[in-house]
Amino acid sequence: VTTEQLSRDLFQTQGRARNEIREVLQAVFTAELLLPSKSLWLVSPWITNEGVINNEAGSFQALTSDSTRTQLGLAQILSMLFEKGTTIHVVTKPLASTNFVQHLRRLCRSGIESGRVQIIEKEELHAKGLIGDPYCISGSMNFTFSGMTRNSEILSLTADKERISKLRTEVIAEYGI
Repeated sequence: VTTEQLSRDLFQTQGRARNEIREVLQAVFTAELLLPSKSLWLVSPWITNEGVINNEAGSFQALTSDSTRTQLGLAQILSMLFEKGTTIHVVTKPLASTNFVQHLRRLCRSGIESGRVQIIEKEELHAKGLIGDPYCISGSMNFTFSGMTRNSEILSLTADKERISKLRTEVIAEYGI
């Protein structure tokens, strides 16, 4: 398998690929819930609790104990992953993601206390990405409604182990554990 086969680039603009990013995020987070990473890094200056898995038709009912047919928000997904044993690291700007951070803290209170859910705030943050054990998403997108659906964005998704390892090492060196 070549590196090209392990990577996918996405270019979302006002007029094209409007759902592609949401579909990729839904696939990634569905895979996470089925086979959770040991460690997950979410790095974004701006984060909101947007729906990342569309369960309105009940298609993902087996992934959640909640029988509600609704969008599963980012904080809820991270909370579910924490409950499945994943260590969660969120790096964001202070005050930029206040509602999301407060919601995540409520959902993962025991994780915050135990250190298995870490919220790291950095004023000068501009980097954006999601790093799980078998993949990495990086690019220009903030994890917000506008980033996922409205803005022009460039993203790269890779399953290349060397690239993932290098990026994870750099993120840990910059933001610590």
